Amino acid sequence: MLPAEFRKTVTESSDKRLLCLSRDTRFPCLVGYGLSRQDEIDAEIDRQEALATQRGEVFDREEAELSSSAMVFETGFDASGRFIFPPHARILARIEGQALFIGGGSQFQIWDPDALLAYETDVPRLIDAKTLIPYFREELEARQ
Repeated sequence: MLPAEFRKTVTESSDKRLLCLSRDTRFPCLVGYGLSRQDEIDAEIDRQEALATQRGEVFDREEAELSSSAMVFETGFDASGRFIFPPHARILARIEGQALFIGGGSQFQIWDPDALLAYETDVPRLIDAKTLIPYFREELEARQ
């Protein structure tokens, strides 16, 4: 279920209830966002190309575009945030059971809690999330 704090952002970004999911390029998880995030990604590619040109470096725009849009899964969600988690997206992020949503702003990450616990990192928000996983699990068990 897409948490309430992310539903509004995604809905406003997509002008409808459409969630985009792709593999994170830095971490073993997924990134979730709305459709307008793709415009931001395109602008970032333009910026990277300009910087490469200024430095006299070769920039493979086609590869950058393909990498940024490779394996983007789109799925709708209802007013309460329920959505069908695309099986291929689960496989890419190795999400086997529960999913943990981390982040804010125009995008967020979706982790398998066990994968996050096993992942060595010095990123403060991920360290905080790792610390809270036992609490989230207890809270979920209490609801069942």
